[in-house]
Amino acid sequence: MVKKTGNIFIVMIALFSMMNVNASSKLLLQVSDLQQNKVSQVEIGVPFLVQVIAQNIDSDGQPDGFDAWDNFAVTFYGVGQSMTSINGQVVQSKIYNYVVTAEKQGTFDYPALCLTDKQGNTYVSDTLKMVVGGSVKISQQSTAQPYVLQLDMPERSVYVGQKVAAMLRFGFQTSFQDLKITEVPMQNIYRGFVSQEGQDSEFKIGNQKYTSQDFLIEFYPEKIGTLVIPSFQASFVPQRQAYVSSIFSIMLGGGSVVHSQPRSIDVKPLPESSEFKNVTAIGRIDHAEFTLSANKGAVGEGIVAKMMVTGDANLEIVKAPLLDMPQGLHYYEGNSSVTREKNGTFKKEFEWIVQAEHADSFEIPQQQFFYFDLKSEQYKTLMTKAQKLEISGVLKKDVSDQTNRNETKKEEKKIEHKNESMASMHQTFLHWLDMNTFSNSLLSKMLTL
Repeated sequence: MVKKTGNIFIVMIALFSMMNVNASSKLLLQVSDLQQNKVSQVEIGVPFLVQVIAQNIDSDGQPDGFDAWDNFAVTFYGVGQSMTSINGQVVQSKIYNYVVTAEKQGTFDYPALCLTDKQGNTYVSDTLKMVVGGSVKISQQSTAQPYVLQLDMPERSVYVGQKVAAMLRFGFQTSFQDLKITEVPMQNIYRGFVSQEGQDSEFKIGNQKYTSQDFLIEFYPEKIGTLVIPSFQASFVPQRQAYVSSIFSIMLGGGSVVHSQPRSIDVKPLPESSEFKNVTAIGRIDHAEFTLSANKGAVGEGIVAKMMVTGDANLEIVKAPLLDMPQGLHYYEGNSSVTREKNGTFKKEFEWIVQAEHADSFEIPQQQFFYFDLKSEQYKTLMTKAQKLEISGVLKKDVSDQTNRNETKKEEKKIEHKNESMASMHQTFLHWLDMNTFSNSLLSKMLTL
């Protein structure tokens, strides 16, 4: 018996065609971040995804209309295919993917895109309203994700050099182990403090709730303009895969990886001021103290001067201030050190070497420390106490040092004499060795005779 599969195949094609006829044809637009979470707002300089979805449209071309998207850089990223069933109707979708980057802040209304099928029919999408600036707002996840990584930044418009505190949050809905955060290279952004241990917390994306491990990261922008913090990467082993990964991770590279969405910050210059120039300290400065290691010294002697500054500011990157010194004193900048306190404030110590050119009673005036206060948006000055310094004549040589130098010379002479004796013994040994070799050679010849 011959099976009539051909007729069945024809019937299936006919049914499929009828379903396609009943299914409507549409051209849809969808905006999402690079993790394909739908967003209602995007950031300047941060790439996002625009998908043009052609439902039941048979076309060999690409959508038209992107040339009207001013203030956006649009790059075609390929085509995908999908087939779904909606209310009993088969929907074939052709998905055109575009990576888009906003170049300007504002709210933009863009005309519809259009796509022409092989029969010459033109399909038109809805218009699109784009809000650019501020934080990305995720309206919903395209698919449920048990693990996510996101970078939260409460401050998006900052001054150049200002400390920017961000929270890198690894969210999870099922257990895991071996979490590792990979640091990314950044352009024109200095990465400061990073907490080594995550703090337990939780957050939501849409209606999805996550338990999280939060890591504090502090950034310092070094250039004016829009800067982008690229994606961070978190690698981990889901608990259900832990045993397998522990055995085969070397061979198979077991584990999972998630990435954060890039974030942008708007960096502006400090306000111009005729009184305050080259100010690098930004934030809240609580105290500044200037001290000397000694209040008495001699001409040419190095006196250590220190300035201790504390506060919640960008002290990690602040440069040493210029000192105000009286005539006859000069200084050289030394080392500086910074300590981060548990409450997040900083303590920075600047150091200089001060030397006198002649003997005198010097009074070092009050030193000034300038900074820009973020709360009042004004430049401020902290004053230290004045210091007195008594300088006597030329620095005397220490008798003990001279004695040590004499003893050293004696030891050097002993070593030199010992080396000469050793050299003489070495030459005597070589002479004996040559004579002994000659005697053995002569004895050998005599025996052969």
